[in-house]
Amino acid sequence: MKLHRYLLTPALLICSLFASCSHADKRALNSSAMYAPPVLTLKAGTEYKTKEGVITFREEQRFYSAFELARLLLINNLQDSGK
Repeated sequence: MKLHRYLLTPALLICSLFASCSHADKRALNSSAMYAPPVLTLKAGTEYKTKEGVITFREEQRFYSAFELARLLLINNLQDSGK
């Protein structure tokens, strides 16, 4: 019985450490998405201030990160090849 207790306690401790690390990574990932979102949509008629001045778009503009664009193109190619 003592052997189980000595083996189980470190195993549970290691598992809890890995679980807490994985949760911390997810929170860090979510907060980084705030500064580098996968998709950025700029609304038509809204003024956006930049270093160069103020810009207003006539139509809604959508910008994709390189990773998101590659992901969407890959999904589209996979769907097209399945037809």
